[in-house]
Amino acid sequence: MRKLFIYVLLIFSVFLVSCSNNETVKDTFLFEVKDIAGDVLFTKEIIYHDDLGVFESILEVVEVDYDTSEYGAFINGVEDFYPTDYGNSFDYFFSLYVNDEMSMIGIDQVTYSDNLKISLIETFYDSSQTYETFLFEVIDLDDNEILSKTINYDSDLGVFESILEVVEVDYDTSEYGAFINGVEDFYPTENGVSYNYYLSVLVNDEYSDTGIDQILYEENLKITLKETTTLDPFDLLVDSFINDFIINESNKFINDSKTDQYVLASLVKLNSYGYYNIDFSDYDFEDFELSGVKDYLLQSLKNNALGNEFTEAELVEINDLSSTNLYEVTTILNILDSVYGKAELNLRNDLLDTLITTNNPYMDPDYAGMTLQAVSTFKDDNDVETFKDDMVTYLKDNQNEDGFISYEIANASSTAQGILGLLAIGLNPRDEEFVKNDYDLVESLMKYYSDGGFKYKLSDENIDLMFSTPQAFSALAMYKIYRDQYSFSGGLVNLWSSN
Repeated sequence: MRKLFIYVLLIFSVFLVSCSNNETVKDTFLFEVKDIAGDVLFTKEIIYHDDLGVFESILEVVEVDYDTSEYGAFINGVEDFYPTDYGNSFDYFFSLYVNDEMSMIGIDQVTYSDNLKISLIETFYDSSQTYETFLFEVIDLDDNEILSKTINYDSDLGVFESILEVVEVDYDTSEYGAFINGVEDFYPTENGVSYNYYLSVLVNDEYSDTGIDQILYEENLKITLKETTTLDPFDLLVDSFINDFIINESNKFINDSKTDQYVLASLVKLNSYGYYNIDFSDYDFEDFELSGVKDYLLQSLKNNALGNEFTEAELVEINDLSSTNLYEVTTILNILDSVYGKAELNLRNDLLDTLITTNNPYMDPDYAGMTLQAVSTFKDDNDVETFKDDMVTYLKDNQNEDGFISYEIANASSTAQGILGLLAIGLNPRDEEFVKNDYDLVESLMKYYSDGGFKYKLSDENIDLMFSTPQAFSALAMYKIYRDQYSFSGGLVNLWSSN
């Protein structure tokens, strides 16, 4: 009987150990309160509830007296402990520390991390004492005030370090001093993508000759970080159009009944350079059968937008595509550029040979621009280089101050196609060689801009949504990439290439 009892006891013990081992390990963090002398008055290990967050997890098990405002939660007291002289003065209060570092955010904004420790430390502030102060502010490009804060100047720290005590500043240091990347949540436009915008330092409303870390304190000091641009008014106009078009007009060109290849290709390209973070799954794409050459181009662009791939069977079909005219030859080459590395090289070479050896009876700047885009990715081929030179010469010969001339009149569509072709082979459409009567090609194109779109001819009253507007948007978007990323140094920006 005794043996049976011991046997049952052993089984029960194993069961208890097993249950204990199967319990879920909970995330926890340390919450403590210290007085003015640094003595710990309260400490508790808090179980973190992901659905509540850090602050609400504390409130589940600790009695906290707090007020809320637009700035977040302000802690009055914890359990039975309140700061010295609470209710009579504001000389004592709780400072918030996260992992032994003073926090720049409120306790209700703290997020969970491994080994998290939150400390409320009683702090003394003599409200009767006067401090030397200065104003620190951040202003955006449109002169909106982003931040304005009175800083207590600490002579032991200096001006810049006094700012860093109370303001979160992202900066780099070099032999020239501190360069400010951003302040709090504010960064210059296109931060990390281009150098078109930056924060200038102004001292008492005058641009500073020194870095912010070299500024000395003086009475009535005001330090301003002002968002500034290197772009001239014309380029700002170009960028404004691009941005407004994407926000307000692009869904008119990409929806469940229409997919414009120029708009879609431009959005994919701008996304790839980091200018935007467009979620293409938000667009309602039309469904279409893969039958004609254009269908495969649209599908390749749609795949690039959504991160999809052609099936092996579809790639075989692409490699078997045939053209009925020279325009389809350029389109197939664009498709092959869009699926670069997954197409038969022999097909590309055969199409190239057709393109550069066949005269087009309908030759115009549109075709010249299309062919330059189609052949731009071919390198180290003398025949190709000669062909490119011939197309560029043709474009120059058919240009006036209003852009490229097709069938005796300049128009936006032809001008846009020509610009796309030049950019694809690394030529700057604003170079002196493309200036006519003081207008370069991009300036000529912008002449056609009207009411959020582009007219086909300058004499037209209405904008052309079928050709001129989407093609002009593409030309300006590729010009922007060329301008920003390659600084007019000859980088190739091909609208269709995914390489």
